[in-house]
Order: sequence, then structure tokens, then C-alpha cells
Amino acid sequence: VFLLLLVCPFNIVYRSSRFCFLRVMRNIVLTPLYK
Repeated sequence: VFLLLLVCPFNIVYRSSRFCFLRVMRNIVLTPLYK
């Protein structure tokens, strides 16, 4: 149970940071198309 509590917040942070990273990468790729 303790291990699950330890891993769970890290998993949430990892997922949210990965989602943010994907958004940033998409913006970097699409920015030249907008200009």
C-alpha cells in the first residue's frame, strides 16, 4: 500500500508533464505553419 501511494503521485505528475511536453512539441512543430 505504501509503495502504491509512493508511485501514484509520481505517475500523475509524469502523465501531466508528458501531456504538457506533447503540447509544447506540437506548438514548436506547428509554429512555422502559422507564420
